[in-house]
Formats: sequence, structure tokens, C-alpha cells
Amino acid sequence: MAQIISLQDWQNDNKDDSDKRLFLTEKQVRSVKGFENVSDEEVINIIHTLHEFSLITYELIEREINKQAVIVDAA
Repeated sequence: MAQIISLQDWQNDNKDDSDKRLFLTEKQVRSVKGFENVSDEEVINIIHTLHEFSLITYELIEREINKQAVIVDAA
């Protein structure tokens, strides 16, 4: 099974391009059906909203997996 690491550790290990890889591009957003013709402002809002949602989701999953690992290790 893959090891879940903290976002901070991932960013430290991928300093050169971690910021680029954490954000969708305008092209990626506009390639999704229904988003082809959204305004530039809407695209930026979508990118930032999905970014924040992804970070929150990752952090919650990381905590849960680490909590379960502690329980297993304690058993």
C-alpha cells in the first residue's frame, strides 16, 4: 500500500514544481463539458475553489489514515 504523506512533506520533496502541479490550468477547466465558455474570472474562481477543496480533502484523508495506522500499531 502507498504511504500517505503530509502535504507539507510532499511540497518539500517537490520544491521545484509543486506549486504548478497543485493547480489546474485554464485549459484543463475549459476542457470539461459545460465549462468551455466560462469567463476568465469564473475559471480563476473554479481553479481556486477546487484547489482549496482538494487540500482540505487530502488533509482529512491523511488524518484518518494516520489515525487508523496508530490504532493498528497499538493492537
